[in-house]
Amino acid sequence: MSYLKTSADDRQGDFVDSSGLPAQATFTGDTSTWLADFVWKWAPDGNPKYRNFKFQTEYFWRQDKGDLTCTGLGSACDPLAAGDAVTGNYNTRQSGWYAQGVFQFTPEWRAGLRYDQLDSGRQSLGANAANLVVEDYRPKRATAMVDYSWSEFSRLRLQFAQDRSMAGIIDNQWIVQYIMSLGAHGAHKF
Repeated sequence: MSYLKTSADDRQGDFVDSSGLPAQATFTGDTSTWLADFVWKWAPDGNPKYRNFKFQTEYFWRQDKGDLTCTGLGSACDPLAAGDAVTGNYNTRQSGWYAQGVFQFTPEWRAGLRYDQLDSGRQSLGANAANLVVEDYRPKRATAMVDYSWSEFSRLRLQFAQDRSMAGIIDNQWIVQYIMSLGAHGAHKF
């Protein structure tokens, strides 16, 4: 478990205003983040070099508390159109998590699955609730991979991911990756 706390002074963000135009906002306040992670490793024969399984997961929870000042040329938040920038209390909670498992079924071959998701959470926009639009969307991605290791220094990976990080768009991604290590290591110093 971990806990992080920081303060922001005019942290910028992009929004859409109530008329559909881009709007900018600055946040001043405190951000608190909680993190929890878990790793479980298993070697069925007692020797992880030949066969093993690794499960890993993390959960993140974040809260922003402070003031949000809404600005943006031509938008409902435009200080020139409305007279002044709109500042109000801001309180938001967001969370996200991932879980993955990788099984090495021979010394050279591994296969794995991963799923990650974010939750836009709850927002209290205070005086800016009438000006800003915040979509309730949960971006997610599912990934499958298989890889082959010629040696401890080179690996070839084939990976497929279905990314739904943008509302209404499904992005299917195929990746072929070659990974190699060069340089000094325990057996050779060069």
